[in-house]
Amino acid sequence: MQSFLIAFSMYTRLPMPRVDWNEKNEMPVMLFLPAVGAVLGLLSIGLLLVCRRLETGELPTALLLVALYILYTGGIHLDGLVDTADARHSYLEKEDRQRILKDPHIGAFGVIRLILYLVLTVTMLLVGMNRLPQKEVLNLAMVIPVTARMLAAIAVAWMPSAKKSGLYYTFSGERHGLPLKAAAVVEAVLLGGWMVCVLGAVGMAVLLYYIAIYFFTRRFSIRDFGGMSGDITGWLLCVAELGALAVCVGMTWF
Repeated sequence: MQSFLIAFSMYTRLPMPRVDWNEKNEMPVMLFLPAVGAVLGLLSIGLLLVCRRLETGELPTALLLVALYILYTGGIHLDGLVDTADARHSYLEKEDRQRILKDPHIGAFGVIRLILYLVLTVTMLLVGMNRLPQKEVLNLAMVIPVTARMLAAIAVAWMPSAKKSGLYYTFSGERHGLPLKAAAVVEAVLLGGWMVCVLGAVGMAVLLYYIAIYFFTRRFSIRDFGGMSGDITGWLLCVAELGALAVCVGMTWF
């Protein structure tokens, strides 16, 4: 229960009771990331149904969904997207890139990637609402936030940390070992199977995309930063969500 509260206090703006951290309750925190996504999914489904009832139109609905995402998460994952974009495209040495990740200021590359990400997200939402039946839209509103966070959880469990300190290392499999790694695999198998059951062939395509982006992230994080960090995990989660949405929308043409 304490790990659940830590996960929601860190990755949402929902008010949560204060919990003292220790090694025992830090270990399972990442395993509750899909639960954070499930609440976001429920809120998104509620918003979609309200907007449909009020006949707000597709563009206002898409913009409200993006606003809900930012308000619910506090923009923490978008911060990782921006910082990682700035650091990756600096083309400096590893130490300098790590310094840029920790820099609270936003650079030009971060601004460009953030605008591009938001534009693409709104576009994919518009196309999806236009081309998909309402039931499938509601399914995606739940499945994507849950499974993208499943991917982030297994990344934290299995990818090496760039340093032996910080939040990423605190929750990582590198620190907590086999119990966390095994639990993350079991969770990924169960949630991946659930996604395929709900979405069918589209779910399988999304699963293949997740595998590809997992190994891409692992490769560049080790090469460019010496390992993973919280910011790169945020980047991974954002790219996973947008890419999964794009795959689902793209499959409507086949």
